[in-house]
Amino acid sequence: MKNQMPPAPLFVKIMYSLGQAGWSLVNSCLMLLLIYFYIPPIIDGQSVFPEFVERKFVFLSFTTVGLLMFFVSIISSLVDILMGPISDRSRFKFGRRRTFLAIAFIPITIFTVLSFFPIIDGKSAINAIWLAVGVIGFNIFLSMYVTPYNGLIAELGHTQNDRVLLSTLLAVTWGIGMVGANSVFALKGVVADYFQISGTQAFQYLILFFSILAMILMLMPIIFVDEEKYCQKSDPVDGHPFQQMKDILQIPNFRRYMWVELFYWFSTQFIQLGIAYYVTTLIGLDEHYTTIVIIGAAACSFLSFPLVIPLTKKFDQKTLIIIAFLSFILLFIFILILGKINLPIWLIAMGIILLNTFPMAIFGILPMALVSDMATEDALKTGKYRSATFFGVKFFVMKIGISMTSLLFPTLLLFGN
Repeated sequence: MKNQMPPAPLFVKIMYSLGQAGWSLVNSCLMLLLIYFYIPPIIDGQSVFPEFVERKFVFLSFTTVGLLMFFVSIISSLVDILMGPISDRSRFKFGRRRTFLAIAFIPITIFTVLSFFPIIDGKSAINAIWLAVGVIGFNIFLSMYVTPYNGLIAELGHTQNDRVLLSTLLAVTWGIGMVGANSVFALKGVVADYFQISGTQAFQYLILFFSILAMILMLMPIIFVDEEKYCQKSDPVDGHPFQQMKDILQIPNFRRYMWVELFYWFSTQFIQLGIAYYVTTLIGLDEHYTTIVIIGAAACSFLSFPLVIPLTKKFDQKTLIIIAFLSFILLFIFILILGKINLPIWLIAMGIILLNTFPMAIFGILPMALVSDMATEDALKTGKYRSATFFGVKFFVMKIGISMTSLLFPTLLLFGN
């Protein structure tokens, strides 16, 4: 790592964080809404959407959508591993991070839209193939965007306080993207009534609108983050990608933290995938209340963000992460008994929101800052700035956790009818 650069203006940091809002928006559409669209809940004996792909068990006890999401996540996680070192060793004049962002942001939008517009009106194997192409293409280009994008945290944030600020901005914009995607539940009926179209068409047109909005947001860091002007100067890192990955996995703290990352994403993905089903099937409310619950959880989490930084000064990060996991355990126990307890609906909703608030705040901020700190410390020791490789491994582990949940969740839906 070479000379220290002046800190980037707050405006540049905000423009950088808007890219996270964009990719979080489309990623939430694919990861959270896709299963809802292709395996919708049955309400009063009626499916919310038509059946476009086989929703029965097709292999062992797994579904078509579950198997697809599982294998696509595995493919995507392998791309994450490769993209980190490739970005670290690149020599593009436009920027070794921004170049990949510029290549990826339009294909991400296209493949998002394709995934929600099956070409056969009705159940068909062709729709399953079409869906596979859309989801695979989306995940490959998302890895091309996200891994170099997160590599910028350690380079744009010149001090630990800078990196915590960036991580906080990213946590907020990630939450905005997730809430935006889930607002589809509340907006679907409004759009359908206003334009006199079916609920399925309204859902699809909202996906199209949010995809275009996400594309604009993902363009912001490409325009405003000048790596030559604002990022720490460092030489490209040579060497085989897998050797770079092996080297950073030799760092004990990083290796231990990857286990935390795996368990976190495995558990939180169950909550995110299941929220619409908890609201409609277990609580018995209309689907648009899903958006209210999600907005409530995000709002409480955002309000608690300012408390996280003071807490990190009083407690070590390990303790905070353990407490966050305990909150998750209580939330799962609460969800388990939803259909068996007689409580006011507002109290049930508040229970879900409050038990999810602290984990969302902790895991929204600490992981990005922790990995950035580890990458910076490694650069100071070795002289190799491999921040994208660190985040590539992080996202590899994250997607392993997500893929396990994506495989199991549709199966549990059908087991539970």
